[in-house]
Amino acid sequence: METAPGSEPGWLPAKLMGTIPPQDQKWISSALWKNKRLRTDLKLWYDPSEPALIYHQAPAPERFFTHRLLLWMPYHLWRVRLSCPVCGKQLTGYGAHKRARQVLDVDRYYLMITETLWCSSAGCKTSYISTSKTILDQLDLAHRMEFRLILTRKYACDIRVIRFLRERTLGNSPSRLVRQVRENHSEEWLKRVCRYLGACSDFVVQPSLHPIKFHEPPKPVAIPSHRWMLAVYGRDILSRMDHIKASITSTFGNILKIDSTKKVNIFNSCHFKILPHKQTSKIQH
Repeated sequence: METAPGSEPGWLPAKLMGTIPPQDQKWISSALWKNKRLRTDLKLWYDPSEPALIYHQAPAPERFFTHRLLLWMPYHLWRVRLSCPVCGKQLTGYGAHKRARQVLDVDRYYLMITETLWCSSAGCKTSYISTSKTILDQLDLAHRMEFRLILTRKYACDIRVIRFLRERTLGNSPSRLVRQVRENHSEEWLKRVCRYLGACSDFVVQPSLHPIKFHEPPKPVAIPSHRWMLAVYGRDILSRMDHIKASITSTFGNILKIDSTKKVNIFNSCHFKILPHKQTSKIQH
């Protein structure tokens, strides 16, 4: 697809430019970089500009198909203290990572740009990505909860998509979830196509010496398969394993107990743990 006049992207790192869609390159470069350096006033979420209400020239499709951006740079944003797990020295920021990820959401994809962290110790010289488990485990709960993604090798998924699979009811399967997500994405893409074609139609009826050429809208991004969705759901279960074990092996509330003397006892607000078979006549408070 040709680039419309006036929509050429600004400066971006060469490797990062290859993983950002063309329609997002210009506004991301101006939002994050200044004089080829990361801005100091960055924020966690960025929303692109909406299409203009009135066009005096033929519109370009880029403004209609841009994506939201998640900037996951905990060191750059919050100046948190992060340590190298190898040598224990403090990690420092090393700029944006070379790859931007497309994250599957309920009705659209959005983009995520991360940062590289570097251990400058003479005997270490190890680098880490801000989305790695090594870095995420060092964040406090408030900052850790801001990262709501589940990553795989090729794709990334927003946790709001996988939450639909947690309710294990009849018919709630990964195949059904993929069909629903595909329908949501299709409706959102068609809505944006209609807005773009509607803006173009105003110029078709106007008299002109030369025919006006309009650019094709970008193609929609495919939805991953149900097998991938099931694999992501498995990763979600593993991340909540401690909570699941605690909910299975303990309860909090009123417990009715009949001991070996046939007496009925009620324990209010006690903590009950599952014990071996020979110790079932005892309750640990």
